[in-house]
Amino acid sequence: MADVVLTKKFGAKTALELETVGLTNLYQLITYFPINLTEIKPLVGGHYSSHHKYIANLKLLNFQLKKGSRPYFLLEFESGYNRLSCYYFTTAKYVFNLLQVGQIYQVILTYKSPFWNLDRLAILQDTTSNKFILGKTELKTWLLPVYQRILAFTSNKFINLHQRLENTDYELNLSGLIPENNLLANTLSLSDIHRPKSMQKFLETKKQYLIFKVFLQQMSFKYIDQNQQQKLALAGVLDADFLKDLTKLIPYELSLSQKKTIWDILQDLCPK
Repeated sequence: MADVVLTKKFGAKTALELETVGLTNLYQLITYFPINLTEIKPLVGGHYSSHHKYIANLKLLNFQLKKGSRPYFLLEFESGYNRLSCYYFTTAKYVFNLLQVGQIYQVILTYKSPFWNLDRLAILQDTTSNKFILGKTELKTWLLPVYQRILAFTSNKFINLHQRLENTDYELNLSGLIPENNLLANTLSLSDIHRPKSMQKFLETKKQYLIFKVFLQQMSFKYIDQNQQQKLALAGVLDADFLKDLTKLIPYELSLSQKKTIWDILQDLCPK
């Protein structure tokens, strides 16, 4: 049976698909990090680089389906006073229903000199909605996460899933693990990893989480060492109270990152 939270967020079918690739709950999904970030810029003319992607609102003037060993669409858009032709390497059924001459689309393009490839396409809706591809197509720069593919889950599919989550879904609750009246926050948000506002935010948040994972190993070794000193076998589970007491043995003040690792331990080792 699929996870209740994932089913509520994405539907039973998608929740079961996530389970088949090893992502069985929301925590596992939000800690499956992108392997890279791609910079996306507005399509405003000038010099184009194959190292970036470009976003624009374009009017579809014409399209053709080219058949062969690798079928594709040849699309012609109106870009300002110019025309832009691009390749769309897909024959998915929904594309036939989506394409309509005269319709304005929000598109993401890759420049492969001297050609353009279409990566993503959707009918332009209210650009104030951040649920639509990347949000407003103003003169901004975006960072698009790139995820390692897992079976049928492509990078774009992971991006679509994260666009359906709320900011609160990325918060790791550390309440109860941090002493009362402490100035440190009781939550840590991973939203800047999946929906980064800047490269700096992405790296800072990822670094914090990695520190937690390293500290998790430290805590595991400390626990094993304590059991050996007491001549006890390593317990099959750790309870929350024991783990909190164990942190008091650490001979230095714990950082927020390290305290979050305790939360990881509870998730991984405590009874479900």
